[in-house]
Amino acid sequence: GTFHSICARILRREIDILGYDKNFVIYDKGDQLSMIRGCIKTLDLDNKKYSPNIISSIIDKAKNNLEDVEIFEYNALNYYKKIVAKVYTQYQEELFENNALDFNDLILLTVKLFKENPEILENYQNKFRYILVDEYQDINFAQYQLVKLLSEKYNNLFVVGDPDQSIYKFRGADLNNILRFEQDFPHSKVIKLEQNYRSTKVILEGASNLIKHNKNLKEKADIEKGEEIPSLDNRRENIVVVVGDKIRHVDWGIGTILSKIDTENDIFITVDFERVGLKKLSVNFAPLEK
Repeated sequence: GTFHSICARILRREIDILGYDKNFVIYDKGDQLSMIRGCIKTLDLDNKKYSPNIISSIIDKAKNNLEDVEIFEYNALNYYKKIVAKVYTQYQEELFENNALDFNDLILLTVKLFKENPEILENYQNKFRYILVDEYQDINFAQYQLVKLLSEKYNNLFVVGDPDQSIYKFRGADLNNILRFEQDFPHSKVIKLEQNYRSTKVILEGASNLIKHNKNLKEKADIEKGEEIPSLDNRRENIVVVVGDKIRHVDWGIGTILSKIDTENDIFITVDFERVGLKKLSVNFAPLEK
């Protein structure tokens, strides 16, 4: 299961120890914003000066870093953060009164539960003796702490990840979790999967030439040089030329072009290809069903 679904199941059994009822409700983003707006009003603050969306993001980030109200308030050094701390406090009080959790409470409260109740932690360590985490490069601090707590008894932890593919920093992902994995778990064995079956050499080389400028990298096998990747300065003109050159000599018969559908793409794909020497290209678009 996902981090959040597993934590929700654990809390359904154990959350009464933290003072909640087991039939708690889980607020979605809309519920969260509505409650934060109410908190801003209760505290007689200007919601134009103190945006509910921004405050919601700050609270989400705090919870992803396991900062509860007390820790956040202690670290609130500037005036704006002190105001956010007041909203955060009011928000948590109202959540508790409504026997409700928001999405990020699920992991934060599970970690709190485990840290304050070693016997409950041990019960779930025995239950989850073997742990596998995919996309490890995209986990945040709270998720990292949860994994560390659950795996520390048996050390049967298997993770899969690529530090070059970490793309969720805006959502709290911390690349250091995978970069320091061997330090955090010194008895671990690293298996490098260096044969790529998905992409051509030219794509791999182009990606490597970009990612090599990152400050923190793990060593990878050298990639054989591929053909040069063209630089497209003008999106409309150059995409037509490059794609047109690639498909000019294809015997299409009945073929399919997959494209992100928007009005601009519809127009330039169906009209502009004739300019690069294609006698005829008929494109029919149909939405993919979910």
